Order: sequence, then structure tokens, then C-alpha cells
Amino acid sequence: TRGLENNKFQATLWDTLGEIYRTHLKHYSAAEQAFKMAHQLDPENAARSGGSDRSAILAELTSLATP
Repeated sequence: TRGLENNKFQATLWDTLGEIYRTHLKHYSAAEQAFKMAHQLDPENAARSGGSDRSAILAELTSLATP
């Protein structure tokens, strides 16, 4: 149980970093990497608040990060 909580906490940190890169800095490639790390730690989106889907964000970032 503690391992799962730790993964959710780490996923939240990666999600937050991804949001900073995506929305504030417009560094889409770095945002994509951060969201991928969050997704590895939390593939069910349990740590995502507000109902936003990390898979949809990753799909958006993949198209933005590719020249």
C-alpha cells in the first residue's frame, strides 16, 4: 500500500512538472517526457485530479513535439 501511495505521489510531481513545461514554458518535448514518467508510475490516472486524462495530454504533446 505504501508503495502505491509513493507512486501516486511521484506521479503527481511528474504531472505538475509536465504542466509547467506544457502550459507555462511551452517546452512540449520536456512536458511529454514528464507525463510519460507520470504515466509509468500511475497508468490508471489515479493521481490526476480534475478528471483530465494523461493519455489525451500525451497524444496532444506528441503531435506538438514532432516537427
